[in-house]
Amino acid sequence: MALKHNLLGKSVHLDTTTLSLYGTSYEDAANTTDTAIPMHGYAKNHRFDLKQMTLLLATTGASNFTIWMESHSGNASDTKTLEAAASRMQAFCKALSLAPDMLYVGDSAMYSGCVTRGKDLLWLSRVPSTIKPCQALLAKQDVIWTPLQEAGYKMYPCNQIYQDVKQRWVLIYSQEAYEQECKTLDKRIKHQEIELHKHIKSVEKELFSCEKDLQIAVKKLQKTVRYYRLDYQIHQECQYESKGRPKHGASPKAIYYRVICTLLQDDEKIEKTRITQGRFILATNQLCTKTLPNEAILSTYKEQAGTEAGFKFIKDDTFEVDSIFLKKPGRISALMVVMTLCLMVYSFAQYFLRQELVSRNETLPTQSGRENQKPSMKWIYRLLHGVHVLHLELGDSLISKVINIDALRQRIIGYFGSLACSIYEVPCQNL
Repeated sequence: MALKHNLLGKSVHLDTTTLSLYGTSYEDAANTTDTAIPMHGYAKNHRFDLKQMTLLLATTGASNFTIWMESHSGNASDTKTLEAAASRMQAFCKALSLAPDMLYVGDSAMYSGCVTRGKDLLWLSRVPSTIKPCQALLAKQDVIWTPLQEAGYKMYPCNQIYQDVKQRWVLIYSQEAYEQECKTLDKRIKHQEIELHKHIKSVEKELFSCEKDLQIAVKKLQKTVRYYRLDYQIHQECQYESKGRPKHGASPKAIYYRVICTLLQDDEKIEKTRITQGRFILATNQLCTKTLPNEAILSTYKEQAGTEAGFKFIKDDTFEVDSIFLKKPGRISALMVVMTLCLMVYSFAQYFLRQELVSRNETLPTQSGRENQKPSMKWIYRLLHGVHVLHLELGDSLISKVINIDALRQRIIGYFGSLACSIYEVPCQNL
């Protein structure tokens, strides 16, 4: 269907989400032969008390059409599953004579797997900020930026060899992200200052029996300092047998050490951190700038939102398919397949309707009453609520009639062709 209706794009976008499981502990699941079993893992909905399954989807094209899905155990790591799924998908597409070559796109979890194992893949991914070459480029000051068509975005392309793999890296700057991240940075610096003062007061009240113990406590405190410098002085305090002023020549009973700390803001470190705000790096092993221009790398990566929209559909409370109560892992995986098929139908129907509206230069009303050429199928479903089939028994005969079809509903049905019109018993005036 994707080939027939030209739904395939030049890139495939992969991502994962987790589905929480209710109603059973799944203690026997580990003894099954299923590869995907319910497990505790990082819960993206923060329900760490529930076991979960991981759903991997791959979408493509303007319709965000789902062309690949996999179910994995709840503790599956994206760093392994994303690249492996892309490799399996590429092997499958090579067996299809009409399937085009794809660029596989994923977030930073996909990067390391593509670099180390994806030699036969064409990929595009965000570079993890933990990589040292990435940190160096993010902190680069003398950058010659090139404005992009996307408002507020600039880029700086360069060639990079990482782990013996030739790549194109594009440093992206977003003005909106910079302003937001700087606000977050200022809040983090202020919060750290408040917390450090609490720790400093606690350490300054403490008496140490030796300088070594004091140094250990100070070093422990220094490890928590990120945007500040900690200067300190050591004071010696003597304790005598009698109270009050000690007599001349009296020897102390014990000697203790106290630390006095001074907290200074590290402006140089803060400024270096501020430079990196609003920046991220995209990498690809597609070295041909004609096939994938530098200017198109950001827009291609941002299409990743289509896969996230698919997850939103599956988890929407309106459809109530994200709360799974099945006991057997095999049945859970089967349900995930059905959910993906529903998403495919939803995506295609939405894309088809929007194309029809554009081709006919027509619109449909939105929830606010405005006219729009890009309605969601979720809204269309709501508009069709109330359509029923009325069954009448007249003697020995049974008559069925579709009721509650007004002018707007008839027009919507007409966009989907003669078969839809025959099902709803409306004339095909829009064809």
